[in-house]
Amino acid sequence: MLAPHLRPRADLAIQAKRDRALSSALGRLGFSVVLRKVGREDEVLEALDFYDPALVFSTLSFLPGTGGRGRNIHETLERSGYPYVGPSPDALSLSQSRPATLEAWRRLGLPVPDYFCLPRAKPGSTGARLAAARDFPYLLRVAQTCNEGPEVLANSLAELKAGVAKLWEGAGDILVEGLPGGESGREFSVAMIGEGSRSLFLPVERRPIHSRCRLSLHRTEGEAALPETLPLPPGRLRRELCDLAQAAFGAIGLRDYGRLDVVLAGSRLWVLGALAQPPLPDPLFSACAAGAGLTVEGYLGAIALSALRRQMPESGISRLTPPGLLAVLPPGLSDFFGSGLGAGEGAA
Repeated sequence: MLAPHLRPRADLAIQAKRDRALSSALGRLGFSVVLRKVGREDEVLEALDFYDPALVFSTLSFLPGTGGRGRNIHETLERSGYPYVGPSPDALSLSQSRPATLEAWRRLGLPVPDYFCLPRAKPGSTGARLAAARDFPYLLRVAQTCNEGPEVLANSLAELKAGVAKLWEGAGDILVEGLPGGESGREFSVAMIGEGSRSLFLPVERRPIHSRCRLSLHRTEGEAALPETLPLPPGRLRRELCDLAQAAFGAIGLRDYGRLDVVLAGSRLWVLGALAQPPLPDPLFSACAAGAGLTVEGYLGAIALSALRRQMPESGISRLTPPGLLAVLPPGLSDFFGSGLGAGEGAA
């Protein structure tokens, strides 16, 4: 298995640490893993030619590019004919645009909050748009991002203006979203492993990380800012979260793994956003997976098997499945990708 990742920089120290943890966890399962540092498409092609991997588990979505546009690494893998983990190139590109993702969900009839975009190229129009904002609080996020990126919670016009100025220091267009429920909203994350109807959806409730911050989504940089999570027992709310996740992931074509963020306001669930390829291993994803008895090694191996099943005949999967993987899967999930798994919550 080849795991391309960016050459680490000082500001990517956490990601580099995760990349090494990913390689080690897959190695403990019995996969032969090569963690290869890349920075250009020709380096990816060189690594593919040299190692001839049975599967590529990329820890990055886009290679650095010029003019603010990176190259979709899944396009490179698709053209080269190598099996890989994650969505198609088109789905990956769609998922990196928060406004386009919200529009896809809205067209399908899924509940999304009101939002507007502030283009960096037209700063002159920003003042009037911000002055018209009334439904606080708002969540400010980078409109185009490969992962979570910085977020700012604004409870007043002054905080909204300050947040826009802060994000524009190092980002492009800004997405400003309303937060359904205001102070009373409950937050959830739903991890997904699999593809389509053969998927496992794993929800948890998120709680603020400290008393001065209502939203767990509003966090500082680094792993220390992770929210508290609470498992959800079987019941109506869990089923509704899993059904909503299945519809949301399907609408934008995500597969193998991902994460959905949801808010419950009153009696209605609202979709806030999705991550196509959250950096793994991730404590929040791990908390979701723990609800199904999956360890870090277990869910990473299950993700790899999802990709293998889609792209290889059964005989090839059996040959490439290390015995260590089956040993870490809990009872009831050893046939996770077999005919016994249905839709919805899957085996959970």
